[in-house]
Amino acid sequence: VEAIANATGVMKLDPGTTDENPCVVRTSTPAILIVLIEVCAFTALLGLAMHALGGLQIVNGDVNAPGAEGVRD
Repeated sequence: VEAIANATGVMKLDPGTTDENPCVVRTSTPAILIVLIEVCAFTALLGLAMHALGGLQIVNGDVNAPGAEGVRD
């Protein structure tokens, strides 16, 4: 999570540190929390969207759409 926060520009260096001697003690916690909230929110959103699909049936552990039994990816 910290690598994603750093790659997306959410996590910055602490004030008074340089690229040669980096320190992210103050900025890592808020950056990790931001990424954590984003992951949870989008997972919940995709889960709700999946539940909104109508007519799905579970047969022998597979999820089938109406008229498309056994179709995978």
